Amino acid sequence: MAVKVEIFSSLRQYVAAYDPARGLAWPGAGRSVAQLAAELGIPAGEVKLAMVNRAPAPLERRLADGDLVGLFPLVDGG
Repeated sequence: MAVKVEIFSSLRQYVAAYDPARGLAWPGAGRSVAQLAAELGIPAGEVKLAMVNRAPAPLERRLADGDLVGLFPLVDGG
């Protein structure tokens, strides 16, 4: 049971095996978004926005098989 993970911007530095062209399949079903990020090696507090199936989701959201998860850091600009 896997989810597809897309990791954006500075969060990619924490996941050496991440290929932006393909994303990452991860056995994350049943876990929360926060647990998934921790398993990937992303430090707590670094994920500022999570998207599940292209909709904003809380970090406590439980994942299901086949979910598409996007992890975003704080974005700053001007």
